[in-house]
Amino acid sequence: MFGKSERPVARGNETSKLRRPRGRAAGGIPGPPIRPRGRTAARFLNYEVLEARRLLSGDLTSDIAQLLSNGQTTSPVDLGTVSLGNDLNFSDVTVSFPSGLTQSGSDWTGTISVSAASASLAIGSAVSAQITGQGTAPGITGSYTLTNQPAGQGAYQLSASQFDLTLSDLLTAHASNIAIDYSPTAAAGQDLVKVGSLSATLLPFDNTTVTVDNLDILDNGFTLGDGTITAPPITLGNVLSIDQPSLTLSDVGYTNGAWTGTIGLTASTASLFPGQSDFSATANAPGGSYSVASQTLTLSAGNLDLNVGHVLQATGSKLSFSLDNSQSPPAATFDAGSISLTSPDFPDATGTIADFSGTNAGFTIGSASLTGSSAVTFSNVLKLSSPSLSVSNFSYTPGAATPVTGTIQVGGTVELFPGQSRFSTAVSGFTASYDIGATTFDIQASSLELDLGKVLKATTGAVDFTFDDSSGTPSVSFDVKDVGLSSPDFPGLT
Repeated sequence: MFGKSERPVARGNETSKLRRPRGRAAGGIPGPPIRPRGRTAARFLNYEVLEARRLLSGDLTSDIAQLLSNGQTTSPVDLGTVSLGNDLNFSDVTVSFPSGLTQSGSDWTGTISVSAASASLAIGSAVSAQITGQGTAPGITGSYTLTNQPAGQGAYQLSASQFDLTLSDLLTAHASNIAIDYSPTAAAGQDLVKVGSLSATLLPFDNTTVTVDNLDILDNGFTLGDGTITAPPITLGNVLSIDQPSLTLSDVGYTNGAWTGTIGLTASTASLFPGQSDFSATANAPGGSYSVASQTLTLSAGNLDLNVGHVLQATGSKLSFSLDNSQSPPAATFDAGSISLTSPDFPDATGTIADFSGTNAGFTIGSASLTGSSAVTFSNVLKLSSPSLSVSNFSYTPGAATPVTGTIQVGGTVELFPGQSRFSTAVSGFTASYDIGATTFDIQASSLELDLGKVLKATTGAVDFTFDDSSGTPSVSFDVKDVGLSSPDFPGLT
């Protein structure tokens, strides 16, 4: 007759219940286990395998030590989900003990095979990695080696098949066949992973793909090797596009919760708000650095050139740019001071802007003015004396239905066909403006008088002018309708 005794058996995160058959001595006192025969014997032998794992802890090293202590070393053992130290977690782990494993007192010698379907690595909030296999192959393979030492004091040499790494807010990377070393008895700060070179995506720099060197992952953080990287063109905060950037890593790392290091940036040129054609804004030789701890980038350039067609040119003595990558989305700001204004179309006109600044949301120049003292003549058709330009509400809003708005009003004294004496003209109600968003001039006059002396006079209604500066050399033409003719010598003729 058998008594009933239910005892839990740990298998990774699973717990099953077994009925353990026991004999009974006289008086109903439990005796030693009875070894049944036939099918009952098979079930009992299976129980013995599980019984050896009854007290497994879920820590890989402790579980191997327990299996050795229990004498369960004759067949592969499935441990389910286990951890290795504080940083590594394995799924579907199998350990296999070699036939040549030896014991001398409390010391063991031999190499125990370890494999896992997948694994994860997590060090604080800074380092995380997912390890998987390729196809049906395990994600982790390797060994736990004991060299005449206690069962819990060996060393692991493992290989990660597919290694997907994230260094929080800094980079992501993928690598294959990465070596992982771990010693259960090592002091804090031991090396887990060393990678000489790997392709990485730098998150603060427009997710650009670069090659980084000497990645060292420790059980309390990581370090990256110092070095200079040549990167492809990048755009920061959808505001600043940088050509031919060079990135310099210096002391980049994370240890015990603290980020360190900088990434320097230099480039040949940079452009504000790339991807639109209504204006251009460029800066030469930008340079600065990114603080890994604060997640902020600061840059400066020696000058800024802003061009609105051939009508307006703004030149600043210095451009400052910052990007706060700790915000979502990253917040970009820029500022340029001491802005001088000129106009290629009106060479004598000049002016200034006290400040030019903006953010991811764009910029606005509320007002600005240029004045000149010299006359300018277009195509020997129109002469403008004492020209002036007034900029009103020039703004750029990325993503808007009409992203660029604003006008430039042109003023001055107008004369048609200057430099000849055979006739005279008088222009009334002259207006001229440039639509920055449409990149077109609108020039009109309410009337035009043409005087050929006493023989003939012509008076017109509205006059439409066409101004074309697309070639870089402005030209003017005009068209009139409703022309009235009269003759002082012949008053009755009209």
